[in-house]
Amino acid sequence: GTGLFSAPNTNAIMSSVSKKHAPYASATQITMRACGQIFGLGLFTMICTHFMGNLPFSVENANLFINSVHTISIISILLCILAIAFAIWGIKSEKLKKVE
Repeated sequence: GTGLFSAPNTNAIMSSVSKKHAPYASATQITMRACGQIFGLGLFTMICTHFMGNLPFSVENANLFINSVHTISIISILLCILAIAFAIWGIKSEKLKKVE
């Protein structure tokens, strides 16, 4: 997913700030991307721990792991839909500012 959205988002962010503020925008973007990756890994770990507890990864516990992956996939899809909605909302509000 990162490969599809990274370049257009980077372009949109960096083209919307002045050259004076470009280093700050770049650093903020990289920090937010890292925070998102940390959040995703933490959420995955939390969900796996919820379903599996201290059980080892083995064939006997495969269903628990599959259930945790299924749950994290649903949560991720919902978060992506929310992010898309905010992006569309931001684009529409930006177009309204240009019209005014």
